[in-house]
Amino acid sequence: MILHDLREMRSGLVSRIHRWRAMIARATPGPLLVRGGIFFAGVLAMVLAYPSTVVFARYGILLLVLATLPALFPRTMIVTPVILVAAAGWVIATVGLGHPVTLWRLVALAGALYLMHNAAALSAQLPYDAIVAGEVLLRWFARSGLVLVGTAVLAVYLLVIDELLSGRVTLLATLAGFGIAIGITLVLARQLRQVD
Repeated sequence: MILHDLREMRSGLVSRIHRWRAMIARATPGPLLVRGGIFFAGVLAMVLAYPSTVVFARYGILLLVLATLPALFPRTMIVTPVILVAAAGWVIATVGLGHPVTLWRLVALAGALYLMHNAAALSAQLPYDAIVAGEVLLRWFARSGLVLVGTAVLAVYLLVIDELLSGRVTLLATLAGFGIAIGITLVLARQLRQVD
Protein backbone atom coordinates (compact mmCIF):
# COMPACT_ATOMS: atom_id res chain seq x y z
CA MET A 1 0.00 0.00 0.00
CA ILE A 2 2.71 2.48 0.97
CA LEU A 3 4.90 1.43 -1.97
CA HIS A 4 2.01 2.00 -4.34
CA ASP A 5 1.46 5.49 -2.93
CA LEU A 6 5.17 6.30 -3.20
CA ARG A 7 5.25 5.12 -6.83
CA GLU A 8 2.20 7.24 -7.59
CA MET A 9 3.81 10.29 -5.97
CA ARG A 10 7.02 9.66 -7.90
CA SER A 11 5.20 9.38 -11.22
CA GLY A 12 3.28 12.59 -10.46
CA LEU A 13 6.51 14.41 -9.65
CA VAL A 14 8.21 13.08 -12.79
CA SER A 15 5.26 14.15 -14.95
CA ARG A 16 5.31 17.62 -13.38
CA ILE A 17 9.05 17.96 -14.06
CA HIS A 18 8.50 16.94 -17.69
CA ARG A 19 5.70 19.51 -17.99
CA TRP A 20 7.95 22.26 -16.54
CA ARG A 21 10.71 21.33 -18.99
CA ALA A 22 8.25 21.53 -21.89
CA MET A 23 6.98 24.90 -20.63
CA ILE A 24 10.52 26.28 -20.39
CA ALA A 25 11.37 24.99 -23.88
CA ARG A 26 8.23 26.55 -25.39
CA ALA A 27 8.39 29.87 -23.50
CA THR A 28 8.53 32.98 -25.68
CA PRO A 29 10.27 36.31 -25.01
CA GLY A 30 7.12 38.41 -24.45
CA PRO A 31 5.72 36.56 -21.44
CA LEU A 32 9.25 36.08 -20.07
CA LEU A 33 9.85 39.84 -20.29
CA VAL A 34 6.65 40.53 -18.37
CA ARG A 35 7.60 37.99 -15.70
CA GLY A 36 11.05 39.56 -15.50
CA GLY A 37 9.32 42.89 -14.90
CA ILE A 38 7.35 41.33 -12.05
CA PHE A 39 10.56 40.02 -10.51
CA PHE A 40 12.41 43.34 -10.91
CA ALA A 41 9.51 45.33 -9.43
CA GLY A 42 9.22 42.88 -6.53
CA VAL A 43 12.92 43.04 -5.69
CA LEU A 44 12.88 46.84 -5.96
CA ALA A 45 9.84 47.01 -3.65
CA MET A 46 11.56 44.85 -1.02
CA VAL A 47 14.78 46.88 -1.21
CA LEU A 48 12.86 50.14 -0.85
CA ALA A 49 10.55 48.90 1.91
CA TYR A 50 13.01 47.28 4.27
CA PRO A 51 16.05 48.87 5.92
CA SER A 52 19.40 47.98 4.37
CA THR A 53 20.37 46.11 7.54
CA VAL A 54 17.55 43.65 6.84
CA VAL A 55 18.01 43.49 3.05
CA PHE A 56 21.73 42.72 3.23
CA ALA A 57 21.44 40.32 6.17
CA ARG A 58 20.36 36.71 5.92
CA TYR A 59 16.71 37.83 5.76
CA GLY A 60 17.46 39.36 2.37
CA ILE A 61 17.44 35.87 0.82
CA LEU A 62 13.90 35.34 2.11
CA LEU A 63 12.84 38.70 0.66
CA LEU A 64 14.40 37.72 -2.67
CA VAL A 65 12.51 34.42 -2.67
CA LEU A 66 9.28 36.25 -1.85
CA ALA A 67 9.88 38.69 -4.71
CA THR A 68 10.40 35.73 -7.07
CA LEU A 69 7.09 34.02 -6.26
CA PRO A 70 4.75 36.43 -8.14
CA ALA A 71 6.92 36.10 -11.25
CA LEU A 72 6.72 32.31 -11.08
CA PHE A 73 3.04 32.10 -10.14
CA PRO A 74 1.27 35.24 -11.44
CA ARG A 75 -2.13 33.51 -11.69
CA THR A 76 -2.26 32.74 -7.99
CA MET A 77 -3.08 34.74 -4.89
CA ILE A 78 0.63 34.99 -3.96
CA VAL A 79 0.92 38.51 -5.41
CA THR A 80 -1.21 40.08 -2.66
CA PRO A 81 0.75 38.62 0.30
CA VAL A 82 4.03 39.73 -1.30
CA ILE A 83 2.65 43.28 -1.63
CA LEU A 84 1.52 43.14 2.00
CA VAL A 85 4.95 41.94 3.12
CA ALA A 86 6.55 44.92 1.36
CA ALA A 87 4.02 47.32 2.87
CA ALA A 88 4.61 45.80 6.31
CA GLY A 89 8.34 46.32 5.83
CA TRP A 90 7.75 50.00 5.12
CA VAL A 91 5.58 50.37 8.23
CA ILE A 92 8.08 48.49 10.39
CA ALA A 93 10.99 50.58 9.10
CA THR A 94 9.30 53.95 9.48
CA VAL A 95 7.04 53.51 12.49
CA GLY A 96 8.75 50.71 14.38
CA LEU A 97 12.42 51.50 13.75
CA GLY A 98 12.08 55.25 13.29
CA HIS A 99 13.60 55.52 9.80
CA PRO A 100 12.75 58.85 8.19
CA VAL A 101 10.00 58.96 5.58
CA THR A 102 11.47 60.33 2.37
CA LEU A 103 9.22 61.30 -0.50
CA TRP A 104 11.31 59.77 -3.28
CA ARG A 105 11.48 56.42 -1.51
CA LEU A 106 7.75 56.36 -0.79
CA VAL A 107 6.86 57.25 -4.39
CA ALA A 108 9.34 54.67 -5.73
CA LEU A 109 7.93 51.97 -3.42
CA ALA A 110 4.36 52.74 -4.48
CA GLY A 111 5.43 52.65 -8.12
CA ALA A 112 7.23 49.32 -7.72
CA LEU A 113 4.22 47.77 -6.01
CA TYR A 114 1.92 49.10 -8.75
CA LEU A 115 4.17 47.72 -11.47
CA MET A 116 4.43 44.34 -9.77
CA HIS A 117 0.66 44.07 -9.43
CA ASN A 118 -0.02 45.38 -12.92
CA ALA A 119 2.58 43.13 -14.56
CA ALA A 120 1.25 40.12 -12.65
CA ALA A 121 -2.24 40.87 -13.94
CA LEU A 122 -0.90 41.04 -17.50
CA SER A 123 1.17 37.90 -17.05
CA ALA A 124 -1.84 36.02 -15.69
CA GLN A 125 -3.56 36.60 -19.03
CA LEU A 126 -0.56 35.69 -21.20
CA PRO A 127 0.18 32.03 -21.79
CA TYR A 128 3.87 31.27 -21.38
CA ASP A 129 4.16 30.43 -25.08
CA ALA A 130 2.16 33.38 -26.46
CA ILE A 131 3.57 35.35 -29.37
CA VAL A 132 3.22 38.96 -28.27
CA ALA A 133 3.96 41.87 -30.57
CA GLY A 134 6.52 44.28 -29.20
CA GLU A 135 4.11 47.18 -29.73
CA VAL A 136 1.62 45.62 -27.34
CA LEU A 137 4.17 45.41 -24.53
CA LEU A 138 5.51 48.86 -25.34
CA ARG A 139 2.02 50.37 -25.11
CA TRP A 140 1.38 48.53 -21.89
CA PHE A 141 4.65 49.72 -20.32
CA ALA A 142 4.04 53.27 -21.61
CA ARG A 143 0.53 53.32 -20.12
CA SER A 144 1.84 52.03 -16.79
CA GLY A 145 4.64 54.61 -16.85
CA LEU A 146 2.14 57.38 -17.58
CA VAL A 147 0.01 56.33 -14.61
CA LEU A 148 3.09 56.27 -12.38
CA VAL A 149 4.35 59.68 -13.50
CA GLY A 150 0.89 61.23 -13.20
CA THR A 151 0.41 59.81 -9.72
CA ALA A 152 3.86 60.95 -8.57
CA VAL A 153 3.33 64.47 -9.90
CA LEU A 154 -0.09 64.71 -8.27
CA ALA A 155 1.24 63.36 -4.95
CA VAL A 156 4.12 65.84 -4.89
CA TYR A 157 1.78 68.67 -5.85
CA LEU A 158 -0.66 67.78 -3.05
CA LEU A 159 2.16 67.54 -0.53
CA VAL A 160 3.46 70.98 -1.55
CA ILE A 161 -0.05 72.46 -1.32
CA ASP A 162 -0.51 70.81 2.07
CA GLU A 163 2.80 72.26 3.26
CA LEU A 164 1.87 75.73 2.04
CA LEU A 165 -1.54 75.60 3.73
CA SER A 166 -0.06 74.21 6.96
CA GLY A 167 -1.92 70.91 6.88
CA ARG A 168 -5.44 72.34 6.67
CA VAL A 169 -6.17 70.85 3.28
CA THR A 170 -5.46 67.23 4.27
CA LEU A 171 -8.92 66.46 5.63
CA LEU A 172 -10.63 68.19 2.72
CA ALA A 173 -8.50 66.32 0.16
CA THR A 174 -9.15 63.01 1.91
CA LEU A 175 -12.90 63.53 1.92
CA ALA A 176 -12.90 64.71 -1.71
CA GLY A 177 -10.85 61.70 -2.78
CA PHE A 178 -13.15 59.36 -0.89
CA GLY A 179 -16.19 60.95 -2.55
CA ILE A 180 -14.62 60.65 -6.01
CA ALA A 181 -13.75 57.00 -5.40
CA ILE A 182 -17.34 56.23 -4.37
CA GLY A 183 -18.69 58.14 -7.38
CA ILE A 184 -16.46 56.24 -9.82
CA THR A 185 -17.45 52.94 -8.22
CA LEU A 186 -21.15 53.75 -8.59
CA VAL A 187 -20.74 54.79 -12.24
CA LEU A 188 -18.79 51.61 -13.06
CA ALA A 189 -21.33 49.43 -11.24
CA ARG A 190 -24.18 51.05 -13.16
CA GLN A 191 -22.39 50.51 -16.48
CA LEU A 192 -21.69 46.89 -15.59
CA ARG A 193 -25.40 46.31 -14.88
CA GLN A 194 -26.32 47.91 -18.22
CA VAL A 195 -23.93 45.56 -20.07
CA ASP A 196 -25.49 42.47 -18.44
